[in-house]
Amino acid sequence: MDRSRAPALDGLRGAAVLFVVLFHFWRGLPTGGYVGVDIFFVLSGYLITSLMIGELEAGAFQFGAFFLRRTIRLAPALWVMVAGTSLVVMALSLDPQRELPGDIAFVLTYTSNWKRAFIERLGDSRYFCHTWSLGIEEQFYLSWPFLLVAGFAKLSRPNLLKAILAAIAIVTLWRWLILADGATTFRIYHGFDTRIDELLFGCALAVALSMQSYRAIVVDWLKAQPALSATLLAALPILGAYMDSEGVALPIFGYTLLALFSALVIVDCHFNPVSLAARILSKQPMAFLGSISYGVYLWHLPILALFIASGAASGLAQKGLAFLLTLAMASASHYGLERPLLRWSGARRAKTATPRLQPTPGALA
Repeated sequence: MDRSRAPALDGLRGAAVLFVVLFHFWRGLPTGGYVGVDIFFVLSGYLITSLMIGELEAGAFQFGAFFLRRTIRLAPALWVMVAGTSLVVMALSLDPQRELPGDIAFVLTYTSNWKRAFIERLGDSRYFCHTWSLGIEEQFYLSWPFLLVAGFAKLSRPNLLKAILAAIAIVTLWRWLILADGATTFRIYHGFDTRIDELLFGCALAVALSMQSYRAIVVDWLKAQPALSATLLAALPILGAYMDSEGVALPIFGYTLLALFSALVIVDCHFNPVSLAARILSKQPMAFLGSISYGVYLWHLPILALFIASGAASGLAQKGLAFLLTLAMASASHYGLERPLLRWSGARRAKTATPRLQPTPGALA
C-alpha cells in the first residue's frame, strides 16, 4: 500500500493548498493561510524520509534513482507552468515583462527563495514569487539523502532521531541569533537555513515512527484523543492569523509550534483512520483537491496575477473564476502530465530493478 497516497493524507494536502490559495486570493483578510506551506514542509520531510528508510532497510536505495524520481515528479509540471505563463504575458504585453527572464532563471534553478530572502521584492514579477517554497524543498531533496544515508549507516535509530532533533534545535537557535542581529523577518521567512527545521520535524517524525515502540506510544496516545488532530488542524490557520508572517512571533516560536501541530495531524491521518480529522479529510472533494495539490499550488498565483495584470477587476466573481481556472489547469497537469510521467517512471524502474540486498546490519536500531 502506498501510504503517501492515503486518502486522509491527500485530504491534508488539499487543506494545506486551500489555506495557501485563500491567503493569496484574500491578502487583506486574516486567514493565516500561509500555514499551508508549513504543513507541506513537515509532510514532505515525513514522506520522503519514510520512503527512504523503507528502501534503506531493503538495501535498495540509490541516489541516482531518487534524484531522477524527484525530477520526473516535480520539474515537468513546473516547466509547463513557467512556459505557459510567460507566453501569455508576452502575447498580451502584460507588465512587468522585463523582470521575467531573471525571475525564470531563479525559478528553474530552484533558487527563488534566496532571491526573495536577500533581494526581497526587487524585480519581483509576482507571477512566480510563490516558487520560493519549491526552492526550499528542492534544496532539501539535494542535501537530505546524503545526510540520512550517512546517519543510517553510522547511528542506531534512537541516536539518529536525537541527531535530527539536535539539528532542529540548532536551526531554531540560528534563527533567533540572526533575528537579534537585525535580519528581516522576510529574509528569515524565505531562507533555507531558517526554515529547514520544519522539514526536519517531518524527518524526525518518520524516524521515530519507524521504531515500533515509539510508534505505539504516539499512535495510542492520539487514539485516546480522537478529536485532537481535527482541533489542531482548525487551530493552524487561526494561529497563523494571529502570528503575522512578517512579525517576530513567527521566527521566535511560531514555526516550531506550527510544525509540531502539523506533525501530530500527520500521524493521526496516517495511523488512525477513524479519527475525526482522518474521516473529514478522507472525504471528497478535499481528497481530490489533495491529489491535484501540486498543480493547484503551481497555477493559482500566476492565474491570479494574470487577471490583475490584464486589468480585470479583482472582485469575488473574478477570484472565483480564477480559482475555477486553477482547478482546471491543475487537473490537466495531474491527468495529462504528472500521472503519465509517474506511470512511465514506475514502468522504467520495474524493468531495471535489481535484486534487493539485505539491510545494512548497523543501520537497524
